[in-house]
Amino acid sequence: MKFLYRSLTSALISLTGFSCAHQNISHQAQEPLDATNQSIQKTKEPSKSEDKTIDISGQTADIRFFVETLEDAHPNIQHIGKLKYKKLKAALLKSPSGPVSRSVFSEKIQAFLHEFHDGHTTVPPQNPFRIPFEFKLYENRVFIDRNYSLNESFEGFDKCEIIAINQEAISEIIQKRLALASYEKEPYGILYVVKTQLLRFSDDQPVQLQLSCKGLPVQKVFTPEPGRILKFKPEQKPPFEFQLSSNNKIGILTFRSFQDSTYCSQKDCSSLPSMREVVTNAVREMSDRHSQALIIDIRNNSGGTSRVAEPIYDAITDSPMKDWEIKIKYSKTFLLSDGEHYPNAKPGTMISPRLIYGTDGTYKPKPVDKFHGKVILLMNRGTYSSANMFAYSMIDNGLAISVGEPPGNGGCKFGDAKFFTLPNSGLTIQYAHKEFRRPKSELCDQGDPDLVIDYPFMEKADDYLAGKDSMLDFVLSSVEKLERQQK
Repeated sequence: MKFLYRSLTSALISLTGFSCAHQNISHQAQEPLDATNQSIQKTKEPSKSEDKTIDISGQTADIRFFVETLEDAHPNIQHIGKLKYKKLKAALLKSPSGPVSRSVFSEKIQAFLHEFHDGHTTVPPQNPFRIPFEFKLYENRVFIDRNYSLNESFEGFDKCEIIAINQEAISEIIQKRLALASYEKEPYGILYVVKTQLLRFSDDQPVQLQLSCKGLPVQKVFTPEPGRILKFKPEQKPPFEFQLSSNNKIGILTFRSFQDSTYCSQKDCSSLPSMREVVTNAVREMSDRHSQALIIDIRNNSGGTSRVAEPIYDAITDSPMKDWEIKIKYSKTFLLSDGEHYPNAKPGTMISPRLIYGTDGTYKPKPVDKFHGKVILLMNRGTYSSANMFAYSMIDNGLAISVGEPPGNGGCKFGDAKFFTLPNSGLTIQYAHKEFRRPKSELCDQGDPDLVIDYPFMEKADDYLAGKDSMLDFVLSSVEKLERQQK
């Protein structure tokens, strides 16, 4: 199967991964959908060897290693049904017909994992040669949001819509990549493809973009620059921040990432703010100004460490909250990489605690100053991983009025990503080693229905182009009328 988009995605190396905060059980996000926090990224010269040929014996050995390792490591590899899994496995283990390139072999593994719809078990995009743009997706139209490098040749394309790449329509490229992507829900799958897989160089090939900029057609060719150091602009926005509306009646907590100075998966977290300090000050300020409502905005928050949200729970309720159920797989694969943190774990065992926040199935809020007004939660398809879990916790426990779209995960899912490498192809495989069930866990036995939103709201492309935040504007103008619809 020969796809025109292969030149964008064929050479594969691991994405930025996740580390687990071992002092607490935490749920890590997939690769953040926004620009990297790194200040410098070194690129190496693209090489034809990166798409090397894998012979029949190498393919056979890698596939067996892949299947055996995944069965050992994943908490419930047969969650799609034993018969379906058996058929998929038999098809994958079928003897190869001849040598294939590394990229074609990767597509075979991706197609297998696509059937699992587990967004944390995947072949992550592995080509580091990426055009440094952030993207926005509105009504399935793709826009360049900004250039995050210091390279001026990428400037001047903000809010340009991508119409085609290498003369292939963007919609067709997305559908082809979607057929190989791992995701739980298609709206997030489309976003994941757009954010992580579209604009990647390989084999020194230029990328031609057909754009629409302010309604005018623009053609632009980008050429990779092998061996150069690509410097990134400093991160412009903090992971969370608080402000009051112009009339002081509404507080707005913009929550972009589940990273703070206490719980963080980065090497250096000293520059990050403290969520508890921000929330404590916010509650004090809202009390002084007699604010009536708090908006918590987790749109496009792709996660991090779940416990970052504890100060929010503490500030808005006195009542014990139902917690998430978690099963952890202590596989041989997991213990090889992380066993030092679990010296008493027995390989192959599954433990089933509820231990994100508590030990008895509940989280008991701390006795701190409380905000007693209305709480409104904004979310969209980019609300993912730990942010998704926060949304389910808030709504299942009746703590917020929800506005927007259902988040990117389900309420009964897998997470906390780890990695292993196939010995012959060198492909990096990402796998989940935990299974999660939402606070209303009985719904996991009813097909895991979508989170029901009190006020569904789909953001429009025209509003984005006009610089409007239509969802926030709707809430600010309607806050007194908004009430929880789901009891």
